[in-house]
Amino acid sequence: MAERVELDEAIIPASLEGPGAEDFREMVEVRNAIEAEAIGSDEFSPTAEELLPAWRNTVDEPKRLLLARTDGRIVGRGVIELPVETGSPTAFVSVEVLPDYRDAGIGTALLERLERWAAEADRTVLKAFVAHGPFRGGPELRPPTGFGAVAANAPEVRFATARGYRLEQIERMSRLDVGETAPLLVSARDDASRRAEGYSLHTAAGPVPESWLNDMVDLQQRMSTDAPVAGMDLDEEIWDAARVRRMERDRQDGGRLGLTTVARHDASGRLVAFTELLVPADRRRPVVQESTLVVREHRGRRLGMLVKAANLIALRDVSPASRVVTTFNAEENRPMLDVNEALGFRPVGAEGGWRKDLRATALTP
Repeated sequence: MAERVELDEAIIPASLEGPGAEDFREMVEVRNAIEAEAIGSDEFSPTAEELLPAWRNTVDEPKRLLLARTDGRIVGRGVIELPVETGSPTAFVSVEVLPDYRDAGIGTALLERLERWAAEADRTVLKAFVAHGPFRGGPELRPPTGFGAVAANAPEVRFATARGYRLEQIERMSRLDVGETAPLLVSARDDASRRAEGYSLHTAAGPVPESWLNDMVDLQQRMSTDAPVAGMDLDEEIWDAARVRRMERDRQDGGRLGLTTVARHDASGRLVAFTELLVPADRRRPVVQESTLVVREHRGRRLGMLVKAANLIALRDVSPASRVVTTFNAEENRPMLDVNEALGFRPVGAEGGWRKDLRATALTP
């Protein structure tokens, strides 16, 4: 490995045909290689086309990208995202280095730069989501929730703990083979429907109908407050109709089709549960299970199972070639894990939620 390492902030390209596109594509390849090495699968890997629109969205998710190079080759990256909510103390950071270039100070250099950027933006709470392989025994590290574990001697765990980050939460990474579980879906939907009297199902492919929009604003905002976050203490996100439409446009610009199923409370007319799938342009690639939420006031009626099973049935019609669905769920979110396991999702890896409080670190003697 070359001794000289160069760090430079990347310019996010306007398109994948213009200036900066080659670096962006190479960065995505590096990102995906690191994740696949960690969990033993590339089924969670996005394409450059899918990622670029979100990187171009500086209204809702402003990010900066730091690249590490040796001999001109990108061997690592650092990412910082600054939530736009007023008064937020949070910065999301991510540091990734290719295996052959680790233990050479590259990750440390990347993280130090990101932490400096966070301090310059008056962000004092750093949060990171890190891919881990499935825990297979041996020395373990558990979050305060007590749910889930990661290998205490894994390189990424040693790196994070040595730099003052603490593990707060573990999310399970799961996959579903749609073909194997297809017979379960109709019975699961019908059984849940019998227990959800007074609610009706509705599905949309692409942007949600205008008549859904106000309720979808509320549902998206409640995702940031109602979903289990353990000690990650996520900010309440501020959503409006324009933000929903920007999210949909970013997905479309990345070649992905959104498939959304909602449950309407018939007495009030309000949408009280929803789930989303993102179908890639190449229908043979894995589908991403995005948000699923049942608002607190309507839980305990099998609405989570109802909307998820119905949306997976709709997927068969919209994209018959789709075979695999991937998803993430907090390990302490047993109600949603019960739904996923009943539908056939199986664990393949973990994502750790890590946190560092800069003020607490500064006060430590």
